[in-house]
Parts: sequence; structure tokens; C-alpha cells
Amino acid sequence: MGADTGPPGAGSGRRGELDVLRALVVVGLVFFHSALVFSPDDDFYVKNATTTDAVTVLAGFGVVWAMPMLFLVAGLGARHSVRRRGPARFARERLLRLGVPLVFGTVVLCPLPQWLRLRAADPAYDEPYPAFWGGS
Repeated sequence: MGADTGPPGAGSGRRGELDVLRALVVVGLVFFHSALVFSPDDDFYVKNATTTDAVTVLAGFGVVWAMPMLFLVAGLGARHSVRRRGPARFARERLLRLGVPLVFGTVVLCPLPQWLRLRAADPAYDEPYPAFWGGS
């Protein structure tokens, strides 16, 4: 017996179409965020000197369709996962899998781009990073 056995009728097979849809949306999100460099009206970290309104239109489709699709696929996958593992094990695994990187990213990774953005926006801004981060 494998580790994926669950209640009778719960099924243990992966849904291939959900995996493909998830992969396509994630690859699309890479192109979406790469294209924002060329968008004239988006407040993005990096901007190209030449921009085009076509990116704004295409990014609009991404905002309207890609993120909702990703949440739909994640919800369907979570439903199958809860049935396979049970609510307590599902919650524990998700807390470790998502909670630990969330805390790490929030504390360690998020302040740096904000500090760099402040420095880029105001040449007179000279606060050192440790002071910005909450140090001395």
C-alpha cells in the first residue's frame, strides 16, 4: 500500500489535466511579469526605455484570467488532497510547505526590494539597509 491511500472512493491518482493547466498558467505568469518591463503605466520595479500600450492590453487578460485560473486549479487540487490525506494532515503539510517560506520571505526577502526602490526613487535617500530593516 502506498502513502496516497485514503478513504474508499477518494481516488489516489493525479489529475493530469490539472497539472498541465497549472504548468501552463505558471509559465504564462513568467511571461506576464517579464512583459511588465515594457508596460507604460504599470508601477513595476524595472522599466524599459521603450514601452508599448499592447503590453497593457495583454497584461489585462493575464490579470483577468490567469490568477483566477491558478486559484481554481489550486482549489481543485486542495480538494483532492484533503480527501486523500484528511484535514489535519493537509493543514499541517500546507502550514510547513507554505508558512515557513512565507515567514522567511516576509522577514528576509521583502524588505530588500522596498529599500532599493526607495533609493532609486530618491537619490538623496541614504539610509543604510540595516537601519531600514530595523537595526541600529
